[in-house]
Amino acid sequence: RRIISPAFSIKYIASLEKLMLTCIKDLVYNIDEKLKNQGAILNIVNLIQICAVDIIGETSFGGKFNSIKAGEHPLPGKAWKEFRRRLM
Repeated sequence: RRIISPAFSIKYIASLEKLMLTCIKDLVYNIDEKLKNQGAILNIVNLIQICAVDIIGETSFGGKFNSIKAGEHPLPGKAWKEFRRRLM
């Protein structure tokens, strides 16, 4: 318990805010661009999933997957397929 406690301190979590905001700004920019170019139909669930993947990559692994800019990442789709497979 003592080993992982520093990873959950308020100070450390607060230091991650800047990294998360960068990913969220990328998401907002992506949404704005899609609305300008494609009209008003968006798959917001997918966009939030790939934003979460970028946030996890940035905060846990120290680098972005650039999923938001690419528009996709295989992880959410594979996780969803596995989830459905286990339920059915």
